[in-house]
Amino acid sequence: MPVRPEPPVPCPPASTAAVRSEVEDWLLFQEKTRKMSAAEVSRELESARLAYQKERSESNRMRLAFLYLAATGKGRDLDKAIGLLESAQKEARSDDPARRAFAGLLLGLAVEIKRDEDLIEQDGQKLRDEQKRGDDLQQKLIDLQAKLEALKAMELRVRRIKARPLDANK
Repeated sequence: MPVRPEPPVPCPPASTAAVRSEVEDWLLFQEKTRKMSAAEVSRELESARLAYQKERSESNRMRLAFLYLAATGKGRDLDKAIGLLESAQKEARSDDPARRAFAGLLLGLAVEIKRDEDLIEQDGQKLRDEQKRGDDLQQKLIDLQAKLEALKAMELRVRRIKARPLDANK
């Protein structure tokens, strides 16, 4: 019996391969960014900001948004990242569903991170308020204890005065 050759595996369309490569590039960039120091991410963010100001391409927009997400401290700006990702998702070419999906993924992550940070900030504020309330109550307790001690001292003096014989005052 003759051996039949296996049918060739169909190659993905060129645009899918290009997009897959672009997504892989983003994942590699994320890995590289994750290993950077805060100062290096800041420099990379400034470079991306300048590149986006110079040329408002989809690629530059995504890079800047990504770095706003990846930055820590003062460089992190979730609101800017969300704005850039929303426009990237809306303006992505209709023949580029992978880029739109990737922008949507990053947008969802950015919104969730923002919500979590807002909740953490709210919880932190509640904690600070409760701590202040506790400190105020502690101070009131100290003040009341001081007043109680003063009253006890006054009562003791009054008892001593009453306990003295009347002829001792003469």
